[in-house]
Amino acid sequence: MPPLASTAFITLVVSSLVILNLTLAGIWLYVPYGPYIVIAHFIWGLFIDTAPVNGEGRIFNFLRHNWLWHFAQAYFSHKLRQEAPLNPEDKHLFVAHPHGIIALSSWLVFGGDSIQFQRNNPKLQVSIVTVGLNFMFPLWRDLLLSLGFLDASYASLRAVFKRGRSAVLMVGGSQEALESHPNTNRIVLDKRKGFIKLALVSGVKVVPVYTFGETNMFTQVANPRGSWLRSCQEALVGYLTISTPLLTSGPLPKSTPLLTVIGEAIDFPHLENPSSEDIEKYHGIYKTALQKLFDKHKRDFYSDLELQTADLQIIA
Repeated sequence: MPPLASTAFITLVVSSLVILNLTLAGIWLYVPYGPYIVIAHFIWGLFIDTAPVNGEGRIFNFLRHNWLWHFAQAYFSHKLRQEAPLNPEDKHLFVAHPHGIIALSSWLVFGGDSIQFQRNNPKLQVSIVTVGLNFMFPLWRDLLLSLGFLDASYASLRAVFKRGRSAVLMVGGSQEALESHPNTNRIVLDKRKGFIKLALVSGVKVVPVYTFGETNMFTQVANPRGSWLRSCQEALVGYLTISTPLLTSGPLPKSTPLLTVIGEAIDFPHLENPSSEDIEKYHGIYKTALQKLFDKHKRDFYSDLELQTADLQIIA
């Protein structure tokens, strides 16, 4: 049973979008000129503010490094294992797996710094990327920006690297969220090769990241491929770029152990115009490195009985 303070903090984090929307409603209804304030902020964020795509964002370190994030670490008994030091002079593309329902472990590791990755690597400047739809909601977008989130577009990522910064990308995205079920390690990777081209063109090192236990946080309705539910969900992913899992475990993540392992940086050459053969070659190198990372650390997370079925499955 997690401490009450930890449960309260995780509830606050997970429900922050709802809380911020209620705040907007309160401003609209009860603050003088409230509707004009909300509309002006919406227009400014949608058409004027370039922070989500300028490669730097608008980070608020007081919020990002706040001691309250310790409660999140306690709630999940979250542990970090970093295999090798990361040179702050290099630019890195951290590729995080699995996405899970809401990619919460990436929030905790690279956003809120709950397990002190950023404090252990103080000279690394890291931004997390997410779907652009998230930046259409006033106040919510400001919270994301303050934690280091940026738009996940190709141009936005290129801007990150041009500024000498590093980025965190969940390549499985919304499609992978639909594969997230307890005690599974199914990831979408075979057809995701754009990040390899991005790394080659940008001349950055690629770092595999895996969080054991990410898929245990929530339980969703069974949605096997080919089912009517899955077909509807995939159609919505294509239209909205976000997934719509039907949760049966409730809105609060389960207090399940997490182990995030950060592999060694993989050296990629700087190729301005990589060929399809180049992309295939380095995609294969990345897959091999990820598999080795998973196999090396799975025994530190799973019991002997669980190890019998604890395999990394690349499904698409």
